[in-house]
Amino acid sequence: MISRTAVNGSSSRRSTASSSRRSSGSPATACSRCVFARALATAALASELPRDLLLNVNVPPGVEPDGYVVTRLGKHSYGSDVVEKKDPRGRSYFWIGGNEYQHEDIPGSDCNAVLREKRVSVTPLMLDLTDEKNRARVAAWKLEGFRQF
Repeated sequence: MISRTAVNGSSSRRSTASSSRRSSGSPATACSRCVFARALATAALASELPRDLLLNVNVPPGVEPDGYVVTRLGKHSYGSDVVEKKDPRGRSYFWIGGNEYQHEDIPGSDCNAVLREKRVSVTPLMLDLTDEKNRARVAAWKLEGFRQF
């Protein structure tokens, strides 16, 4: 949850953000991500949004983005390795993935915006990911040895 106080900040922060703009009107490199986050939060707070809306924001690494795109979720894979590791207390845990990153070329996706177009992506998501169309199908399954309520 973002409070209005957190977005508005103090007057010294406001003057710092506005004084760091170049003559072209684009944010200076050092704080452009912060300026973008503040602008997005300000716009979100000024809008009537559903309570269960989540904004997924991705920023391209290593470059200064020239803008943002409102996107859909892309599809990506980090590989299929399963590696057993030890935490500082000696307990085992499993790292699933690997170093192999791939994404599908889906126009309008967050992956394409960030990795190909080098732009910030903003993807509106809903917190309830329930697949209502398949609830009845799954409820009809009979699980041997278990009672369904």
